Amino acid sequence: MAKLKIRTAIIGLGKIAHGYEDDKLVLKRMDFPTHFSALREHSNFELVATQDISAKVRTLFKRKIKKNKLSVTIYSDWQKMVEAEKLELVVVATNTDSHAKICDKLIDLGVKNILCEKPISYSLEESKKLIKKAEKAGCVLFVNYFRAFNDSYARLIKKIKSRFLGRIQSFDVKYSRGIFNNGTHMIDLLIRMFGEVKTARGVKNLTCNFFEKDPTINASLQFKNGISGYIHGLNNDFYNIFELDILGEKGRIKIINDKAELFLRGKSKLVKGCSVLKIQSSKNLISIKDGLYPVYENIYLNLKNKEKNKCSGKDALKSLEVADKSIRIARYECAHTNKK
Repeated sequence: MAKLKIRTAIIGLGKIAHGYEDDKLVLKRMDFPTHFSALREHSNFELVATQDISAKVRTLFKRKIKKNKLSVTIYSDWQKMVEAEKLELVVVATNTDSHAKICDKLIDLGVKNILCEKPISYSLEESKKLIKKAEKAGCVLFVNYFRAFNDSYARLIKKIKSRFLGRIQSFDVKYSRGIFNNGTHMIDLLIRMFGEVKTARGVKNLTCNFFEKDPTINASLQFKNGISGYIHGLNNDFYNIFELDILGEKGRIKIINDKAELFLRGKSKLVKGCSVLKIQSSKNLISIKDGLYPVYENIYLNLKNKEKNKCSGKDALKSLEVADKSIRIARYECAHTNKK
């Protein structure tokens, strides 16, 4: 008897849905960088339908599924798709402005499992309302902060919590392309490592427009356990960047575009009685080679009641709250400074 697969549909056929797998540079980092590639690989899911409002985009995807010899129905109207197909999981991979609105309607249509691209919304209040509605309706909301589903990041977080670097002295973040879209990726990681944020203060950044929908701001964070550090927002017009530098009493971890180096404290050969940081092997410390595949593995195990949701709406809300507070303070100070 054939194994029943989880009937899945994707709303939005952009880069994260399938486009990134056509980029050779992305494929060097990940085997499964898109929802389509992960769904093709995972034996417990069946992609039965997709939707996009653009006829050009639909045609492009039609060629791809024909090349892969797959049978997928392509719709122009996602509501008609949901009403026509018996779906167990719907992936929302549209632009950020539409995430919450689409998820809200999916709940009304009776969908019980939603994988939403990050961030849920640019609006904190809109996100809160959606999460509350999903919980009340018995709809499970997964949010694609893909590092939260990654085993190597989970092991690193566990190591940091066990104080293998000793007490953390500070951290330093560099990111680009918006505090909501990219910055919350890093904030989500920091919260998983260090716990609840006590204060978040956005500060003036000359390289960004504070009043954009998703500004690339600087911010200082302090966690309830006393750990503090700084987030630097950099202009993506010059280069894309994603870096985290953690300094503990016993050593240091530096992560650059998901590649990590570990430095541990050792004796200096030059200065007697002085300790220095010496680089150690970074092999297998972090790997994102599996891309989005672990996201779907967690969804599958969660649906089978074998594993908890590794990044729920409530989890995602924590990083949005930090980003929202940082932006509001930065905008206030910017407006106040301009008045002077």
